[in-house]
Amino acid sequence: MWLCRGCLNASSQATRQTSSTMKLSIKQSLRRYSERSIAAQEADELLKNIPGPIYRPPPARPQKTKLPFPSPRVLSGNRDNGSSLDSALRRPSRPEKWSPPIKKKPDWLIQKEALNKKFTRLDEVSGSAIKEPWQPRKKLSPEAMQGIRALRAENPDYDVPKLASIFKVSPEAVRRILRSKWQPTPEEAAAQAERWKRRKESVWKRWAEQGRAERGGDAVRGVHGRRTVAGVVEKRLSVKSGFV
Repeated sequence: MWLCRGCLNASSQATRQTSSTMKLSIKQSLRRYSERSIAAQEADELLKNIPGPIYRPPPARPQKTKLPFPSPRVLSGNRDNGSSLDSALRRPSRPEKWSPPIKKKPDWLIQKEALNKKFTRLDEVSGSAIKEPWQPRKKLSPEAMQGIRALRAENPDYDVPKLASIFKVSPEAVRRILRSKWQPTPEEAAAQAERWKRRKESVWKRWAEQGRAERGGDAVRGVHGRRTVAGVVEKRLSVKSGFV
């Protein structure tokens, strides 16, 4: 396809105008950039000349001097033998009559130690310490608990409050005894009988020292000759052989 001469001249003229316009815009951009950089330099110089607060660097921290070898400790009796450098670098020593503070024991630990001391007895034969369980002053024997069950089964009029007043225990203790179905094994029964034998001996001894009761036969009689509740229960149980 052939183009005419006029079209070629028009296209070349448009190309020259475009290139001249681009050169002009580039020159203007460079001029503005240079003017901006000159203004920035002048502003920096102006800011440098403005007086401001004097900047002072923070003081340097003193460095701890480390000895190449550990400083020897000077004992209280040899203080005069130590050098001046050791005495200057040595920590302040404790007074001669100093004693460590006594730590107070907590209440639970004091009570635990008191209970262990109370429930520990010495064996007469071997002389070793034997720990015994808690033995309260008021404690129902297996015979008394069997008597509670027998009286309840024999006569329903013996209700819980009445049995509690007779045996001098709480109603809750009587309810627990009546509900209990536990039966000891032969080994447990033998150990239980041995414990109650020792307990009865200690109770009789304590009552004799206080003058409250004296031992007569198989029962315990009071000072006025009246039989105790345990003796009455044992007599009633001897009648009903099924509960012995």
